[in-house]
Amino acid sequence: MARSSLKILDSLYFQENEDKEIYCSREMDHAVLLQKILVVSFIVALFWKIIRYMCNLLHVEKEPVRVLVTGQIGYAIVPMIARGVMLGPDQPVILHLLDIEPVAEALNGVKMELIDAAFPLLKGVIATTDPIEACMGVNIAVMVGGFPRKEGMERKDVMSKNVSIYKAQASALEKHAAEDCKVLVIANPANTNALILKEFAPSIPEKNITCLTRLDHNRALGQISERLDVQVSDVKNAIIWGNHSSTQYPDVNHATVHTGSGEKPVRELVSDDKWLNDEFINTVQQRGAAIIKASKRSSALSAASAACDHIRDWVLGTPKGTWVSMGVYSDGSYGIQPGLVYSFPVTCEKGRWSIVQGLMIDEFSRGKMDATEKELVEEKSLAYSLPKDAVRILVTGAAGKIGYALAPMIARGMMLGPDQPVILHLHDIQPVAKSLKGVEMELIDSAFPLLQGILATTDAIETCKGVNISVMVGGFPCKEGMERRDVMHKNVPIFKAQASALEQHAAPDCKILVVANPANSNALILKEFAPSIPDKNITSLSHVSERLNVEVGGVKNMPIMPLSPPIAERSLLENLLMMIIGRLKFLACPVLVSSLMIDFEYINSVQDRSTEIIEARKLSNALFAASVACDHVQLCTIGLLALPRELRFLWECILMVLMVSNLTSFTHFLLLAKKENGQTSLDLLSYILPG
Repeated sequence: MARSSLKILDSLYFQENEDKEIYCSREMDHAVLLQKILVVSFIVALFWKIIRYMCNLLHVEKEPVRVLVTGQIGYAIVPMIARGVMLGPDQPVILHLLDIEPVAEALNGVKMELIDAAFPLLKGVIATTDPIEACMGVNIAVMVGGFPRKEGMERKDVMSKNVSIYKAQASALEKHAAEDCKVLVIANPANTNALILKEFAPSIPEKNITCLTRLDHNRALGQISERLDVQVSDVKNAIIWGNHSSTQYPDVNHATVHTGSGEKPVRELVSDDKWLNDEFINTVQQRGAAIIKASKRSSALSAASAACDHIRDWVLGTPKGTWVSMGVYSDGSYGIQPGLVYSFPVTCEKGRWSIVQGLMIDEFSRGKMDATEKELVEEKSLAYSLPKDAVRILVTGAAGKIGYALAPMIARGMMLGPDQPVILHLHDIQPVAKSLKGVEMELIDSAFPLLQGILATTDAIETCKGVNISVMVGGFPCKEGMERRDVMHKNVPIFKAQASALEQHAAPDCKILVVANPANSNALILKEFAPSIPDKNITSLSHVSERLNVEVGGVKNMPIMPLSPPIAERSLLENLLMMIIGRLKFLACPVLVSSLMIDFEYINSVQDRSTEIIEARKLSNALFAASVACDHVQLCTIGLLALPRELRFLWECILMVLMVSNLTSFTHFLLLAKKENGQTSLDLLSYILPG
């Protein structure tokens, strides 16, 4: 019995120990499992953090895009741009706001509101009335600024006011905008304003200048959606052909509507050709006028939205299978005259637009397209025939002999042509203020038709304000017995002061002709103290000679005829004539100049001509110098030097001789050439001056 009880106790004891071992084993398994879970969780969390960190490294914030907005609807469009409506929700922007001086305070108010709105994408705001500052580095330009269209006004009524505005803005954009700047013109007449902008900003590619017809496109979509009671997003591929005006042609022949059973043609769903060909077209054409009549102001909100749509599709691309309407340069597609800015259906990809090709045009559409094309041709002709803006011309030393001779020549159109109005800025020193006033009175009494104003003053800053051309005659006069060196030290301080005034107050593209001796050195002094004025805008009455000297000197193996005395002992004019002869031979022109043609008595007579005139008149050769100054500016301004290289050199020769001995001297120079290869120098003259 006792033995049996011990066995039972032993079995219980062993069972208890076995249970404890099993329990401990399970506890250890749970602990290991928990450790594994913790380790795995830690590793997963660590890897997640690493992945997020690497993703953040890969995500680089885009560079801000600089967007210029000018004018009236800017208040409506700038918040849309700042919110990402134009360029997308992840594209930072810097806004450049430009308006006219009278609304500078209101412009600053817009800037303050933009700052207060704290738009996350808005990285900066520049608000200014200076076109140059506003255009500096911009990537996109939305050209809204212009004379506003008011109730009862036709497009032609505002065209003359807007042409001058767009000339100035075009110049600022061309010089200061980013290289690939995209330009959208909104101010009416938008198509023709875009054409004018391109005309005065030739370096901006045609593909980068467009005008807004997306507003009309959106209006057409809106009218169709209202008629069919569908969402406007379900309507696509309407077309606006032609001008953003009452002659535009809203075309739905290729438009479709997305329905539950697929895409259906608009004409099929509307099933009312009379409405589509009459009321619908008239409604879209006259929508802008209707809004002005109803609200007493232009359609700023819808225009701002359409501008954002236009730029967004242009930059980011149009959806596949969808086109939009944009005013672009015609390449002759659909029989439209090349060179017009005409609204076409376009698709966009990678920042470039292309006209949709191959669409069928019925007879009704052809008539409408031709009618709006005709209006654009008329607008272009009208824009180019509008009276030119007056050019401001500064003449220094205006009370002196050359200034007195030069001013009436400019006023008569001898410098800039018989159709170019001018405003004369006359400057001279205080001791001759009364004489300067007398010159002003004589000019007024002469009643020159082209002379639209005179500013005569002894204040250098006032007289330099806004001038487009500056003829620097003022300086210490060359008197009998004086050498050029004798007057140099007197003229240096004069040209320092004039340079400073021109740099700060002249028009951005002011062209400067230095006449006062020593002209070359005075031009260099002027450039030294006006570094922001481009080198190409500063010339002197021997500037072309200097250019020829440098250019010809760089030509190797050019046959230059031997002369006596040696080169170092010859005068500048003698060397110059030698280089011209060598250059003519080098270019294989029709005239091969004989080494026997140089008449040194003739050269000497040219060199001594000024001295002889001073001795004869006891005065400088003012009349001749004034005439030559007109010739110089006219040749440089009207672009005769924009010719092929060979012809450009010949014009340089003409200009050089104009500066030293008048046109008759150059004619004599050519007539001395011998007849060779069946051609005379007269044949060369007819080659240079056709007709």
